[in-house]
Amino acid sequence: MAKVENEIAELEQRWNLIGVCHNVAVDVGGVAVKQHLFVVRQLGNAEVILGRPWERAVRAQKTNMNDGSFHVKIKSPDSQRVVEFTAVPAQHEWNREFVRPVEVKVKKAQGVHH
Repeated sequence: MAKVENEIAELEQRWNLIGVCHNVAVDVGGVAVKQHLFVVRQLGNAEVILGRPWERAVRAQKTNMNDGSFHVKIKSPDSQRVVEFTAVPAQHEWNREFVRPVEVKVKKAQGVHH
């Protein structure tokens, strides 16, 4: 029990944890699974982040396409429902190829002899 309390204390300090909601039904496209949600003060631009526990529960399959898009396929626990969606469309700002050009600068060392 002390280990769990220490982990929660670390989360509270590091991520401004407010609390935990246990066994919340998270429904993505009709694929619903129960997850523990950690409530934090600030999460940037996201409303919720679904991590590895959710990915395992829905058996997420992720594919990076040649056009730069990112697709996800998930399944309900009973495998009766399968949903595929585009998580990041082609030419999205999250796709670094379209954010800025890649520049490589190489400097040659002068006067160095081995």
